[in-house]
Amino acid sequence: MAIGSASTGVSGPVEVNAVQSAFAAGNVPQVVLDDPTNGSVVVHLGGGGKTTPTIAVNTNAGTGATATLSTASDDLSGTITLTEGSGAWVVGTQCTVTFGAPHLLKTTVVLTPLTAATVAAAQAGTVLPYVTRTLAGFSIAFAVVDAGAHVYTWDYVVLGT
Repeated sequence: MAIGSASTGVSGPVEVNAVQSAFAAGNVPQVVLDDPTNGSVVVHLGGGGKTTPTIAVNTNAGTGATATLSTASDDLSGTITLTEGSGAWVVGTQCTVTFGAPHLLKTTVVLTPLTAATVAAAQAGTVLPYVTRTLAGFSIAFAVVDAGAHVYTWDYVVLGT
């Protein structure tokens, strides 16, 4: 099995020092494993995605709503805060995170609620949050219309295969 870096263009066998150089250069730590029998597989080496995502709030979150990412957020993990606006709440997408660098293969997004209000809303079925994902990012949507302006906070982790 030959190993080549998807972010640095290195192909063929890669030595540990070449991978360390890729990390030091700030490249997204993705490596392509080439297997003649099973094809290529892209994997993350850990250490976080070195690119910075962006976030946009959707009008479904109400008039004047905001969505922010913590300053430590990257393409593989971070913290989202959604502050709903006043009235005009609608089901569907509330905010969308766009990766700084798109993923090459399918991703899985895991959200963890960080505040009592976020947990209570999910447990009571008040908003029923869910995630939709693409290679370019992911969105947080609500299956039920919220009944008031709330602040929701989640940690996210993005797993790629």
